[in-house]
Amino acid sequence: MSDTDRTGVDARVWKLENVIQSYAWGSTTLLAGMRGMKDSSGPEAEVWMGAHAVAPSQCHLDGQLVGLDRVIAADPSILGPAGRVSSGKLPYLMKLLAAGAPLSLQAHPTKAGAEAGFARENVLGIALDNPRRSYKDDNHKPELICALTPFRALSGFRATTSTVEFFVSLGCSGLDEIVERIEGGGERTLIDIVQHLLTLSAEEGRVLAEQVAGAVAEPGDHELERSIGRRIAEVCPGDPGIVIALMLEAVTLQPGEAIYLGAGRLHAYVDGLGVEIMAASDNVLRGGLTPKHVDVPELVSVLRPEIEPITVLGGVETDTGEFEYPTPAPEFLLSRIELEGRVERVAEGPEIVMVTSGAADFGDESLGPADSVFVPAGVRWSAAGSGQLFRARVAALGDGQG
Repeated sequence: MSDTDRTGVDARVWKLENVIQSYAWGSTTLLAGMRGMKDSSGPEAEVWMGAHAVAPSQCHLDGQLVGLDRVIAADPSILGPAGRVSSGKLPYLMKLLAAGAPLSLQAHPTKAGAEAGFARENVLGIALDNPRRSYKDDNHKPELICALTPFRALSGFRATTSTVEFFVSLGCSGLDEIVERIEGGGERTLIDIVQHLLTLSAEEGRVLAEQVAGAVAEPGDHELERSIGRRIAEVCPGDPGIVIALMLEAVTLQPGEAIYLGAGRLHAYVDGLGVEIMAASDNVLRGGLTPKHVDVPELVSVLRPEIEPITVLGGVETDTGEFEYPTPAPEFLLSRIELEGRVERVAEGPEIVMVTSGAADFGDESLGPADSVFVPAGVRWSAAGSGQLFRARVAALGDGQG
């Protein structure tokens, strides 16, 4: 690591080589098209940028590739003040997410819930790579997704009156009991319905899912919800999770728009390409639309019954012309830079900067779409070119820095 002088200031940014995750719901066109390539031979779902142990980015150092997790472990000073509030680890994980098909319905735990769940499964001796394990680490996973293309998503329970209106409009007898339970229920009714749907027998679930699939195939009001239902029915035939999905609020984000997802909020991404940032965690509690393990009691225990409408974030313009997406999460702050010429910034904490369109030169490093660099704390960096950049930072650095 000859680039680093031990005063804690690095002489340059480090270009990253990032892992592409090939989950089944990924796209063969979105990431490939972004990089100016032909369609990929298989699904490309996520590009991970960070130091998470599952798939750490690799840094170009002295002609070698070294894991960013190892670089940070060898010299935690590159985190700057963030190291004191994140136990010497990079507190966020940045991703490119390309949804070619709906992701599983899912929610994430609180920090306390993640610590307890992780410790409990460790005591039980459940291996980290066991598919029936719910907690892969002891961290929470608040997250934000910012659209690069039109991006459809489901997030949080819809107002019960709107769900009843939509379900009645479908004219599906299989939903009559659900409607009655919603109309006569209390605060936790929606969560109780989720538990009911996820514990139906395979035959009961299949019959209900097929009835709902037939209903959303018909023309009518609520076209966004119907179209999402049709896509779910196509990808996940016979899965009663379609009913849960249709109980959630639907949104189509336009490029540059974002939504934040806190702990306990049931959600699913449907399709589109976006930049995602989250606390550095891989804890996912699934709730249907997946062949993977669904831990119903654990999911139900973390779900929040509150109905909170989706807030679409358009980016708050700063005095430097950067567009920030503030959230309650202290681990991260995402911002967007529309590059035309040259910009210069100082990294108060560790930063990852990614090009999403056009091209930019970061000193000696030339980046195109999907390329990224890591910037150690204390480094003044500049980018020259034309295109769009996304910048990941730590929101709360302590000592008066932010």
